[in-house]
Amino acid sequence: MERDRFLKYSYYVANNVPAMSDFGKVIKEKHNKGVKIPNNDIIKHDSHWLVRSQSVRENAYEVKKVADICHLQDHCSFKCSDINCGELCTHLYECTCGDGSNLCKHIHKVHLLNSEYKLYVTDDFFETEKGGNVSGIDPQSLNLMPYELNSNASSVSECIDSKEAECKKLCSELLELIKIPQVKEAMLTNVVSCLKTLVAGMRGIANLKNNPVSVMPQSYIAPNQKIPQQIKFYNTSKKKKTSLHEINTKKQRLNEENVDDPIEQKPPLKTYLAEKNSECVRPSIFSKFNQLNVNNPTSTLVTVNNINLSFYALKSLDPFISQEEENYLKSISPCFQKGWIYDSVIDAFFWLLANKFKNCKAVESIDSVVIFSEMNILKFPWVQEVSSIELLIIPIILDCHWKLVIVNMKSKIFEYFDPFGGKPDENTATLIRQWCGILNKLLHSESHWQIVFPNHVKQTDSSNCGVFISFFVYQKLNNFSLTEDLDVVEFRAFMLEQIIADLNL
Repeated sequence: MERDRFLKYSYYVANNVPAMSDFGKVIKEKHNKGVKIPNNDIIKHDSHWLVRSQSVRENAYEVKKVADICHLQDHCSFKCSDINCGELCTHLYECTCGDGSNLCKHIHKVHLLNSEYKLYVTDDFFETEKGGNVSGIDPQSLNLMPYELNSNASSVSECIDSKEAECKKLCSELLELIKIPQVKEAMLTNVVSCLKTLVAGMRGIANLKNNPVSVMPQSYIAPNQKIPQQIKFYNTSKKKKTSLHEINTKKQRLNEENVDDPIEQKPPLKTYLAEKNSECVRPSIFSKFNQLNVNNPTSTLVTVNNINLSFYALKSLDPFISQEEENYLKSISPCFQKGWIYDSVIDAFFWLLANKFKNCKAVESIDSVVIFSEMNILKFPWVQEVSSIELLIIPIILDCHWKLVIVNMKSKIFEYFDPFGGKPDENTATLIRQWCGILNKLLHSESHWQIVFPNHVKQTDSSNCGVFISFFVYQKLNNFSLTEDLDVVEFRAFMLEQIIADLNL
């Protein structure tokens, strides 16, 4: 499955994780640091804990528990994966250390000390506190519902007793078999992995505040059972009527050229609508695209300048997605949102536009993320050509909203485009200042850059900001009007048509 870089960046920002890093690895490092904090550095109060700083001993941080269980439950992905932490996630505690992720080392230490069960698992053995329960689980925390006194109570009790006896027998047999050298060499790793999984699941159920739900039994699937037929995409578009803008433009052109027979002479319009046929067949590109025989929607369908685009990523351009199709795409990628264009699609379209013009470069949206994180950008290929670039196209994605900056390298001007027509917020202004500094460094100059805000057509919905910045780039490079009304459906079709041109649909 393709990793969408915009969503990955938002994931890092929400959890205060450095860009281009592994979230699980960062949380694991915080867990290991938290385990090393001495117990006597923790002071418990009525409603919070004070944790002494390990670097500046005079300082102490306050850890406060805000929830007993995560409100997202199984849908929360911001958790510590270590088995000793149980259900620890970013929604249970708050700390004043300034880490921001709510999974700092101080929270890890407090959670380990405050856990309802004192079980510490290492790679090769289990340790329990002296005098504690061997299982490490407080029987009171199970909160099991008593069985009703009815005619089946005795049979249920006998069934449970037999299952427990069978578990004890299997555990005894396992301990005996694992002593055999051949078994130990071949199976020890798998045994440890399976046991960790079982214990983690049981400890999770034990830590639930609500009544535990029985685990569904494993279903049987016949070896000759047929695979369910994959859902077929279909187009729900209707024939589009000629807009008033097109009619007025056509009349104006015919009057200027004094054409007697407009049917035979059809000079092209000076916009992306020029490539549209008279019967509005462009939206049919979605219908042709949906008819592609795609076995794996997540595999690469087309590659543009080393940008791999899958079927479901390109489906983000389709404005006619039905509810059934949307549910299917969300089953492939839960982050799929109807109307939101993937950053890889915008990067590919920008590259195709810039490649048609000399001395024009479009950087990928991930470059802005890297610069915003103040990381080294010298590894990007466009940096080597910066001295010969006249126009630099920079897409910006911050706070789930697309914005655009077009840099005129000769006149030292930043043209800023916000589809809503707003001015740069604090984060965007910081990003633009960082771009100014980086370009001065690459050009070995100390130039003062100017920022301007061209007048342009405004976005009126909440999902087409990516389409609008793509339209601004197209109009700017072709010297067309930026205030011209945008037909969102037509331009989405135009973008898809340009990207999949090599497929020959």
